[in-house]
Amino acid sequence: SPQNVQQYAEPGWNPATMIAKLPPIKNVSVWCSNASSISKYVTISIIKNTDSSDCDVGFKVESDAHMVSVFTRFPNMSIPDSGYEETSIEDSDLLQCDVTVDLKKFNKILKVQNLQPTVSLLYIYDKKSIRLHFVAGETSMTYALTGITQ
Repeated sequence: SPQNVQQYAEPGWNPATMIAKLPPIKNVSVWCSNASSISKYVTISIIKNTDSSDCDVGFKVESDAHMVSVFTRFPNMSIPDSGYEETSIEDSDLLQCDVTVDLKKFNKILKVQNLQPTVSLLYIYDKKSIRLHFVAGETSMTYALTGITQ
């Protein structure tokens, strides 16, 4: 019924701090699986390149005692102007935003790779949360994870 459909309607989203393409899901999933032996949390970053309009996406884990720190950066993850929502960035001096999320929950979201999405977007709300948007065929999926403070 229309009332049931309304119950599951996607909420309105505030503009993100930064937006980028998600690197190949399989690569990120393997990286996260390996990183889970180091930490329970992953810090996800979008980093603007100062010499171009391009951006990179980074993933970082650290052990509790900060004895081990692993950072991986995926280059050229800017999305072309394609009508996706604008970000909240008005100050072009902002070069990086990041958020730390639960690694196990993030890795569960990455199981969407089984649907072979053609669109995979990462929205970061600096220090607050992430939103992942996927399109596979005619199916659109959006996941949100709240950031944690360590």
